[in-house]
Amino acid sequence: AKVPPLEEQAKAAEARDVKAQNGAAPARASVQPTVEGEYRATYGSDPKAVAMFKVRGNAVELSYINKGGQPSGSAGAMFADALKQTGSVRPAQITLRNVINEPALEQLNSGAPPEATLLGQMVAKTVEQLGGQITGWKLDTLGYDTNPSISVSVTYP
Repeated sequence: AKVPPLEEQAKAAEARDVKAQNGAAPARASVQPTVEGEYRATYGSDPKAVAMFKVRGNAVELSYINKGGQPSGSAGAMFADALKQTGSVRPAQITLRNVINEPALEQLNSGAPPEATLLGQMVAKTVEQLGGQITGWKLDTLGYDTNPSISVSVTYP
């Protein structure tokens, strides 16, 4: 089969990105390992859409996610897509380390449980996309990070 020229490939990828941004689905993740067990996912041609995470056995730590220009509410689907591409499709624990998201911090500081925060909703969407069910939530404010961490325990049918 003839491979289209790079310019045509780039135009097709850009069209897919625009379609993803105009629809409900985010652009597909492109996942690259950085160092042992750590990954960086980018999404289409959106330079601000990034996820950085570690895989440790059946546990995953998300250290950074930004949906960039991807559709509102799509960060959970973006993270699930990245996890699937690394083979981490059934993590038993997902931890959001060193939460810096201002709205989530404000929600936590006002007494909201982690599952009621924007980041809690994002991780719930990730677990849903992976076919799992959250069985427990934990907020860690005494860890070694400056800001709190949110962890969920997950089971699968």
